[in-house]
Amino acid sequence: MAPSEGAVLLDFWGSHCMPCRAVAPVVDKIEEDHRNELKVVRYNIEDDGDVAMTAAEQFGVQALPTLILLVGGQEKGRAVGNTAGSEITELVNSNL
Repeated sequence: MAPSEGAVLLDFWGSHCMPCRAVAPVVDKIEEDHRNELKVVRYNIEDDGDVAMTAAEQFGVQALPTLILLVGGQEKGRAVGNTAGSEITELVNSNL
């Protein structure tokens, strides 16, 4: 699936969030492995201000890190917290 068809991984994180830092290399690997199929959009809740907060509200983000996979504009799943890396890898691999 090409990014133009709507495969997007939303990454809500914070620079002072240790679980977010632990998940970051997994997100980087997903982005590298699926560069022709998936667009990764990162929202730093601490630094990106109103844009990040508006997106977080829109998607009902309540904890960091939160990773949300959208395909064709539809949410296919999300992963939250320390286990987000392995969960989102499995989710991405099963939906692309």
